[in-house]
Amino acid sequence: MKVHSIEIDLIFPPPFRSPVADSTLGPFSEFPAGLLKIMCGGIIGYGLIPVSQSAINLGHEVFFPLLWEAAIEGPESVEHYWDLARGRIRNLGSGLTHFVLNGIDTALWDIVSKKAGKPLFRMLGSERLRVCCYGMSGWVNYDLRTLIAALEESVARGFQTVKMKVGIGGGNDIEEDVLRVKAVRKALGPKIEIAVDANQCWTVEKALHFARSAAEQRIAWLEEPLSAHDYQGYSRLAAESPIPIAAGESLTDEFEFRTLLNFHGASLVQPAPCVAGGITGYQRAARVASEFGIDVASGGFSHLTCSLVAAAPTGKLTEYAIPFNDSIAPLWQEPPQIRNGEFHLVETPGHGLIPDAGFVRKFSRSSIKIPPAISTSLHAF
Repeated sequence: MKVHSIEIDLIFPPPFRSPVADSTLGPFSEFPAGLLKIMCGGIIGYGLIPVSQSAINLGHEVFFPLLWEAAIEGPESVEHYWDLARGRIRNLGSGLTHFVLNGIDTALWDIVSKKAGKPLFRMLGSERLRVCCYGMSGWVNYDLRTLIAALEESVARGFQTVKMKVGIGGGNDIEEDVLRVKAVRKALGPKIEIAVDANQCWTVEKALHFARSAAEQRIAWLEEPLSAHDYQGYSRLAAESPIPIAAGESLTDEFEFRTLLNFHGASLVQPAPCVAGGITGYQRAARVASEFGIDVASGGFSHLTCSLVAAAPTGKLTEYAIPFNDSIAPLWQEPPQIRNGEFHLVETPGHGLIPDAGFVRKFSRSSIKIPPAISTSLHAF
């Protein structure tokens, strides 16, 4: 099948009730999304790309010309396109390039799953219909009262595991972080699992100081405390920390995951499709984790990643980031629903995320039709 149309709607859902921030990024007040629609052989596939001129330019100059030439029939052809696209960006790095590739790859997997008449999670080999998830709602810019209220609200919504951000003052006030964790544990009680995420703001010494100070609070995991590629640091931290270490959200391919796990750097890995270049990249990282017997979770766009965690051989749970996912959920007609802390997957062919036309009309600021084009020579730069 050949691609015969590509369109992008730039959608700006309503802003959050209040801004959110972590140790190194933010505050954020909204979550705009570029809704990518690829029609191939009469089948429409949907993905999301960043809302930026740079992302659109990357599509025009690198990815879409290659896509017009592609023949999309099944999983092998999607992975073939992905490998070719990765070759085109070998000298451009990951980052934004992978975010754009993620949207295209997601749409192509949607197409081949629909062609096969199967839900994505079954296309990827899973029989699971439910996936555990956790609520991420504790941001560093929240004062203590707001922080506790947000996490209590997550528990009221049925989440049995919640996550809060740490790294107050850019990671320079560990004592305050520990006090906040203690206050949250006291408020939520002993039965709720609490995880913390430092977003790469610490050194090994600072991370160990936090872990030892907060160990009595029974933290489920300490996520991304170090720079993502500090493999030796993660090796030491995982060996000495009394709190399990999670990492991998910022790793870009299977080889980086293999390096992390060869260093025994984490007991939970969290590939993010947008960072790893899509479903194809996520699947490859998940296979590496399976080889090492390491559990897999996922952050990012949860209504999609729940299917990927379901299909991962060691898939454990997916993140539901509040308010980001709340903001984008109304875009979809019948997305997977969360009940009692679990995503209940849908049997709709494809990834199951079909845009609500009324929502798109109401919140789209621009619609872009991509004209056919020949391949460029950016891969030679």
